[in-house]
Amino acid sequence: MHRDKPKGKNSMHGGEISCRGKKEMPSSELNPLTPLEEMQKKFVRNVVRTGKIGNSALRAGYSHKEYGSHLIKQPKIQRAIERAMEKADITDDRLAKNLSDGLNAEWPAKKSKDGKILQAGHPDHLNRRGYQDMIHRIRGDYAPEKLEVSEKLIVINLNIGTLNGLLDSGAITEAEKEEIINLPPEAVKQLTTGEDSEL
Repeated sequence: MHRDKPKGKNSMHGGEISCRGKKEMPSSELNPLTPLEEMQKKFVRNVVRTGKIGNSALRAGYSHKEYGSHLIKQPKIQRAIERAMEKADITDDRLAKNLSDGLNAEWPAKKSKDGKILQAGHPDHLNRRGYQDMIHRIRGDYAPEKLEVSEKLIVINLNIGTLNGLLDSGAITEAEKEEIINLPPEAVKQLTTGEDSEL
């Protein structure tokens, strides 16, 4: 008797799969009332303390800081951050004022010992840029960073002495040595030979 698998389920991996094969968030991650896991709690505490999403993900124990972009979009994480901010008396008005102050940061005027102004205060562009970056991250203005993996070609220069050494150490067999010696030119970038021996 043939039984159809339920649509959207992947029995091999136990997760939900969309029609395009991309993994969807489990319903527990979408529900803001679901309790947070320990790593998620650490993430929330670090975000509220530092405002840095990627570093908060790393400090919470996640393997990549890019995971912070995924966490910050979850309704239960957003609600937990809101509750933590309310508990710490971080209101929207207070946040807005601090962010505004940061966007207008200035280096103080330099004064002499007698109080005379030697150099007027001037904008602190580095600090301003940091606050601007923080605001964009909090609002989610940046696209999530993508981790790209590319293939790399490794070039190994071998001579007959090196091959014999690998053979003597047991790293390669006689057949592997002969295979290396007989590699076609397109598979070999460089194959150097010793002065006294030829391949």
